[in-house]
Amino acid sequence: MNAESTERESILRLLQSGQLQNIELGLALAESLQIDIEEFKNDIEFIHNWIIAKQATWLNKGAHQLTLQEKIVRIHSMKELYLSRLKLTKLPNQINYFTGITSLSADANKLTNLPAEIGCLTRLEYVTISENQLASLPLQIGNLSNLLSLNLSYNQLCEIPKELFQCIKLHHLYLNDNQLDCIPPNIKNLENLYELHLKGNPLTSFPSEIANLTRLTDLDLDKTNLEYLPLELFSLASLEKLNLSDNKLTSLPPEISKLTRLTLLYLNNNPLPDSEIEKVKSLLPDCEIVFETTTD
Repeated sequence: MNAESTERESILRLLQSGQLQNIELGLALAESLQIDIEEFKNDIEFIHNWIIAKQATWLNKGAHQLTLQEKIVRIHSMKELYLSRLKLTKLPNQINYFTGITSLSADANKLTNLPAEIGCLTRLEYVTISENQLASLPLQIGNLSNLLSLNLSYNQLCEIPKELFQCIKLHHLYLNDNQLDCIPPNIKNLENLYELHLKGNPLTSFPSEIANLTRLTDLDLDKTNLEYLPLELFSLASLEKLNLSDNKLTSLPPEISKLTRLTLLYLNNNPLPDSEIEKVKSLLPDCEIVFETTTD
């Protein structure tokens, strides 16, 4: 048996015994990528370690003579962590090793929660964890003070913790297709928000505090069970795109004329009479009105 095979067998034994710490395991695997991930596809802890290994490998390419400490420093200096479409049911608690990352992608997995340790990644600017099974968010998400974009669409969130609204640098917030029935009044803190997408949530109320989002340019309220528009909506003077499709609107108030920067308004599949559409066109002469209806 040659040295490479011996190393491989040693790592395999350690994997199976669980004697390696995650960070050490990741570094060891980074030196020996001949292990078939399929051999351990049902071992979620191994998969976590393998992810760390893959990231470490990318960093250590061409630098196999680095000391353990130097390798750890390199892991800490990573800027992006891509974990999408890996069938993960959880993120490892050791995610807090990646203190330097500014971008985290974990789309299309089977995550039901996020570890509290995600709050240690305070340099994060871009986070996308859509298409999972998240039912809640850790309170520590409020620690992500540099967050600019957050995508949590296509999950099972029933509420948003008020701590999220401590992320006051947010420019883009995507919460499409969750189970939200209300938006907390703390949303008023997100004064730097440009995009807010709430499509497909069964909203039963809308906070008056949304009027504070004076920089908002894109608001998506498609399929949110709206029967009327809250007047606070018309305080959003910067709004350029508004999607109100697939709701229960039968009329629109004249105050919609206050949205003078609006260039695109979607009204598809609402029970609006033609006369109401003509009225809106006259109130918003410089706005493209998209109104189509489909029948079952």
